[in-house]
Amino acid sequence: MKILLSYNEIVWCDDSVSLLGLDYSRSGKLDLEDSGSESLRSKGSAAAVLGASKSFILKLGSALLQLDEEGKFLNAEERSKQLSEIDFEEKEVWMLRELAQSSAVMGKEPVGMSLKLKVHKLLRDFAAQETISDMGYKDSEEHDIPESDLQDKFIAWREKDAIE
Repeated sequence: MKILLSYNEIVWCDDSVSLLGLDYSRSGKLDLEDSGSESLRSKGSAAAVLGASKSFILKLGSALLQLDEEGKFLNAEERSKQLSEIDFEEKEVWMLRELAQSSAVMGKEPVGMSLKLKVHKLLRDFAAQETISDMGYKDSEEHDIPESDLQDKFIAWREKDAIE
């Protein structure tokens, strides 16, 4: 699902992740495909760091480069208002949730709380899609799903999930 992130939110996330450990294949070539479980950044680093996959880091980096190119003539305040839409998988949204510290501020922007709210909306959307799938529908746009059915099913799903 797609999420609209500000320039500062992207920078905050990118600063807060580190590539997972590197492995070398039998041929001696560097393998960057989610191979290790240890972050490469120093554990003594001042920032809280979460180990991330190559694809997650590339998504953030690509969005950052795009906004940097578009905003190269903007001042810092204008640049902080730039937005980029990034398509994340559910597991990546859960990673974003781990990065979203509500007290995080960059410049004057409360990046942590802003990111936290966006992430929780996406996680709720993923849960709703799962509920729709459990109801036997491919997606909500293909079928006219009665609102009451969706609400009842979602409440039951939430209660079942809370018990487990």
